[in-house]
Amino acid sequence: MAAFYTVPIRNGLRIITQQATFKILQITDLHLAERYFLKVSQLRRLRRLIDREKPDLIVNTGDFFCRRRLFPPHMIVKLFTALIGKEYPWAFAWGNHDCEAFRWGRWYPVEDWEQEFKLFEATLSQTKNCLYIPSHEFISGWEDLSPEETEQEMEALLLPRGNGKSKEYFDGFYGGNFKIELFDARRNLKSWDLFIFNSRQKFHIPPQALHWMEQEIASDERPVPAVCFYHLPNRAFQQAWDAGFAKGIKGESINYLKDTGRVHEAFKRAGTVRACFAGHDHKNDFMGIYEGITYVYGRKTLRFSKGAVDAVRGFSHPPKDSSPLEWGAKLITLGLQEEDPMRNQMYVSTVLHSRTEDPIPIDPLPRCVPVPG
Repeated sequence: MAAFYTVPIRNGLRIITQQATFKILQITDLHLAERYFLKVSQLRRLRRLIDREKPDLIVNTGDFFCRRRLFPPHMIVKLFTALIGKEYPWAFAWGNHDCEAFRWGRWYPVEDWEQEFKLFEATLSQTKNCLYIPSHEFISGWEDLSPEETEQEMEALLLPRGNGKSKEYFDGFYGGNFKIELFDARRNLKSWDLFIFNSRQKFHIPPQALHWMEQEIASDERPVPAVCFYHLPNRAFQQAWDAGFAKGIKGESINYLKDTGRVHEAFKRAGTVRACFAGHDHKNDFMGIYEGITYVYGRKTLRFSKGAVDAVRGFSHPPKDSSPLEWGAKLITLGLQEEDPMRNQMYVSTVLHSRTEDPIPIDPLPRCVPVPG
């Protein structure tokens, strides 16, 4: 049972807790699609890993159900809730394949995909222990876009053609952009902002959502550190790697698609973003610092799709970076003990089925230096 309670805030939720630390488990790229009933054993293995770490919150950073399906995504949510979600609160960030799920499918045709998005947002928000805020209407109505941003969003909105079952991209869904605040009841003090973003299929986080985030941060009476969760890596992951400011495994290309660097620039302008967690690239598991912000790849969770394998006896990191990785998760530990919230501590560990690796501190005052080996 959760050691906190929640209250609604504008386009988000506030978690009120008396704990000195708050643990988040990032899971990503589960790819629970067709033949999902064969995946119960894998979800049970994941449940054992979760029980070992006992996180306060699970954040699922997308490609949860994806497009190839026998049944609607609602069935995947029910399965996840039955095996994991009923005991552990969880949040969800849309992945590119999740966004495809209502555009086309092999056996489950969608007649009105825009309505399906809205209905599914309602399903998530009404699911037990799922901390999700429907935000399509709120974010899509956000104004103040630059001419360049307006042109980009027009391109995103006009991409689909044909009869609604086209396989072309559509990035006009603005749901999945909301905030979770961590509030320390002992000090009557907000300690952290957690931003959940929808990085869509190609155009990445909507500029409307980034403007909203900046305004939310600027409106705080005193600054608090922010952590962002989304699916597609942004260009800063590539820049951190190219500059030599990253450490870990890069087994495939960094697919930031149409992000030109605007996502990082928004995080930098906000001034309080400590770290960002993404997924998508199954064979990448590295952490890097770029211009004061730490960017972290989540460990691909479960062995479905590509790039991950079950744990085997004597398993260690593969000799070649391009080899599949043992599937796992990331454990994020946030401190809530400092009078100045910006000095709260943060640690990140890779969690595997067989072990949890040593935690790595994320500096409260990050600098653009290589990550220690």
